[in-house]
Amino acid sequence: MRNVAMKVGAAVCAVALLGSLSACGNKKSTTTADGKPIVTVLVKKNANQDKIANMQWAKDLEADCDCKIEWQEVTREAWSQQKNATLASGDIADVNLNGFNSLDAYQYSGMFEDLGKSLDKLPNIKAFFKEKPEAKKFSTDSKGRVYAIATARGKSYSGTGQHMLINKAWLDKLGL
Repeated sequence: MRNVAMKVGAAVCAVALLGSLSACGNKKSTTTADGKPIVTVLVKKNANQDKIANMQWAKDLEADCDCKIEWQEVTREAWSQQKNATLASGDIADVNLNGFNSLDAYQYSGMFEDLGKSLDKLPNIKAFFKEKPEAKKFSTDSKGRVYAIATARGKSYSGTGQHMLINKAWLDKLGL
């Protein structure tokens, strides 16, 4: 009985491994047929939330950016199991909303863009940091690097819970 269980376990592992390897050579297009850039955005959300693509702000964002956004929606429960594998594989979305925290960004700094050196090119972020110095403090490490933009929820919160991170490899491909 033990041998049968081991063989079944080995077969399941082999199938899972083959399934994960089947996507290795799959190169996805980075533009639509009409030339608009495709941007992948990972969002960790509650299971009871509507699809992001159905929300008006998401439609407005896509129109304002003149791009096609592919939303990768993951529930909080599922993300707790997928996060480490995603980081280990290096296959992260172009933009990540609430999927990673500051510690992830610093531990895997080569995967995420250091926005600290580009703040002059980001007037909205620069103005936000001027208006909310506590957000800048939470967002900046001891070397002046900014990998995650903290939210500002007022004085009643002593920490930050939402982080937007940008995939460095994606920006490198765009020459940014």
